[in-house]
Amino acid sequence: MRTSGLRRKKETIEVGIWMGRAFWGSRAVQRIFNLFRDKLLQKYDLERAVANIDENNLIAQRIAESWGFRRIERRKLGEISYEIFR
Repeated sequence: MRTSGLRRKKETIEVGIWMGRAFWGSRAVQRIFNLFRDKLLQKYDLERAVANIDENNLIAQRIAESWGFRRIERRKLGEISYEIFR
């Protein structure tokens, strides 16, 4: 698992995550992600994490749900529709 970017905007921070297929479903990766998320929330004094996932990326949606995220809405940005998880 590696980050593909980290951007800070006012009271939010956006992190892109890439995970190799060999690590899909790994409990270790889940624990690493949870620690990483919690540290970011604490370091930047944020209240919540949000995942923007392409509506067609069902695997990433399932991973987000397994990590404790819940689907809250759908948004469209240009031609791409996203499922928003919090």
